Amino acid sequence: MRKNQLLFRVFITGIFFLITMSTSYGQAITKKDTLANYTFDQLSDKFYAAKPDSLKAVLYANYYVEKGRREKDTIETGEGYYYLSDITKDSTHFVSYWDHIIKITKQTKNNFYPAYSYFRKGDFYFHKGNKEIALKNYLLMQNAILLNKNDSLKSLNQTRLGMSKIRNGEIENALILFKKSYSYLEKREINNNNINNYYSLLLNISNTYRSLKLYDSALFYNKKMKSLSLKYRDSILYGYSLYNFGRLELIKKNYSTAIDSIKKSIPKIAADENYYTLSLIYLSLGNTYHKLKKAESSIKYYKKTDSIFQKTGYYYKSQKPAYKFLANYYKEKNNDSKQLEYINKYIRVDSILNARSKNISKVLKDNYDIPNLLAEKKLIENRLKSQLSSTKKWVVGISTLALILSFFLIHQSKKRKSYKNRFQELMKFPIQEVTPKEKMVVKKETAIPRETVENILDLLEQFENNHDYISSEITLSSLAKTFETNSKYLSQLINQYKGKSFNSYINELRINYTVEKLKTDLIFRKYSIKAIAYEVGFNTTESFSKAFYKNTGIRPSFFIKELEKQ
Repeated sequence: MRKNQLLFRVFITGIFFLITMSTSYGQAITKKDTLANYTFDQLSDKFYAAKPDSLKAVLYANYYVEKGRREKDTIETGEGYYYLSDITKDSTHFVSYWDHIIKITKQTKNNFYPAYSYFRKGDFYFHKGNKEIALKNYLLMQNAILLNKNDSLKSLNQTRLGMSKIRNGEIENALILFKKSYSYLEKREINNNNINNYYSLLLNISNTYRSLKLYDSALFYNKKMKSLSLKYRDSILYGYSLYNFGRLELIKKNYSTAIDSIKKSIPKIAADENYYTLSLIYLSLGNTYHKLKKAESSIKYYKKTDSIFQKTGYYYKSQKPAYKFLANYYKEKNNDSKQLEYINKYIRVDSILNARSKNISKVLKDNYDIPNLLAEKKLIENRLKSQLSSTKKWVVGISTLALILSFFLIHQSKKRKSYKNRFQELMKFPIQEVTPKEKMVVKKETAIPRETVENILDLLEQFENNHDYISSEITLSSLAKTFETNSKYLSQLINQYKGKSFNSYINELRINYTVEKLKTDLIFRKYSIKAIAYEVGFNTTESFSKAFYKNTGIRPSFFIKELEKQ
């Protein structure tokens, strides 16, 4: 009887499972069919509404890409990849797509591509706070425009290069570029396709006049921004005009009006997910309340500046003064743990921002290593002070610490000498990236047909010559598919003719390419380690650093630092 009851329960459970699976499958199909009815704008709205639920947002992003591909819309497909990078926090989706468009259009006479691809990549890095890589892409965009003229793209490029000149302190030169772009757009009909670019230009012109202390001109262009946003009923653009007006009022010391206008702008700019500007807004409010001696309000907004980093992980220049103020504030309050927290945050953001500057090695030494060691020394002293209760223990502890430090310094000296020798070897002997087929050593015979072997070896030689290995999407399976062979054959031949596994082979090619490019490309040398890793196909900084050390015997940061000394 019990046996029959058990069988019955198993049967019911199985039926329930099949019904559940069938229902889920049906819902998935229904969901996809429903998405097919949406426009790109509707999918975009769905994506942003679903962002708190990342799995659902990824679904909308993927379908956006699928719809763009199906309709052969290059720009919308790129927008879908932007959404994917945004929700997954993985920039390779977006960057790899536009790199692919650049690769297939670079040799064409198209007057739109690859210039537009460089523009999209430049804006992507600019809003992440990595202005150096952004500038490189804007300059590549400029070169592409010189070959294939396009006045619309030329106007966009002038605006972006003007923004870069602002950063370098070339205010008047920036204004010249902005005015050239403005002259072009003033002759064009403003519509939904170009309103954002026109509005961005007005904002930059207004800000430039503010920097030149020509406040009436700054206010004139801000009023144009406000009128434009009201005409098109665009609440986000209206938010930027409110913020810009508030900044002008701050200069006039009309603090009440300024604070009111800036606060009203926050929800609009937050909706645009412009965290760079949002971080500046919070810092601005923190500074203003500090001037008004309203400590609680100033602390609130300085902490909101920090909250931007906690949410995005992006480093912005506005974080440094906020962290410095908070560290001093908690020092006065005798709150050691909070003071140390913001000191460490200050050191971290300072090192990241300085690493993007031209004098990378000197800045790191002066502004990162020394303060970091002093902070560490302070922590050790505090721990020793709390743990040791007598003079004898103090002497023992300090002696031990001195001994450890001596061994550490000796070890570091030997390690540095070894690194220097390896660096000289890398500089002395250029790396041969491609091994000619006739010089490959075969460890053993293979059962693979000779014709197939020859074909795969020729394809591998082309693969190496074209530097296709720097794509982050390369896998054994994808490469085998490209070569029209199977993964087993390809893996076996790489093992036999290259003397290593597929992953080791790809990593070695990437590192060799990186070493040679760092030697010759000054702009590439200024990239952060993370940016270099992504450029040559690695998905994480850690995997890149490990591969670099494995193949060269030194760390990438040391190699770059020594190159800068040459």
